[in-house]
Amino acid sequence: MGAIRGLRRAVDAYNQTALILRIAVGIVLGIALAFLIPGAGWIGMLGDLFVGALRAIAPLLVFLLVISALSQGGAGFDRRFSMVIFFYLFRKEKLGIGIFYPILVVSYCYVNQSTFHLPAILALIPILLYNGKKGKSMKYFFYVFYPLHMLLLAFLKLKYF
Repeated sequence: MGAIRGLRRAVDAYNQTALILRIAVGIVLGIALAFLIPGAGWIGMLGDLFVGALRAIAPLLVFLLVISALSQGGAGFDRRFSMVIFFYLFRKEKLGIGIFYPILVVSYCYVNQSTFHLPAILALIPILLYNGKKGKSMKYFFYVFYPLHMLLLAFLKLKYF
């Protein structure tokens, strides 16, 4: 009876633990087992099972996190996040983005009585021209460009403003 009671307490403690902590503990235990028992094939099977289960549940977890953030966020957060949802829903529909994105931006500006976000419509140019393929790597260009343009802007501010 004592063993069953101890097992029940362990199961209750496990069920009261947050999901993210459970995942982290599972990863740590998997790594520890791989180092402690390197030749055991069943550890690889458990790892494959764990990763498969995590891949299966990940889209649902992301969906629930987004819904939770939307339901608990303030009004400003909801409006900003709506664009993320919009671009996700229409990610393969360039015509939909080309038609509805300007309508959303103009509506946002009208509701907030501000023209501040109107230049965001210019974002349609690279969005609509994107062909779905990775372009040539310009990683090192931006390592140089970003600091130089920040220095230029700082210099212009000091000199003229």
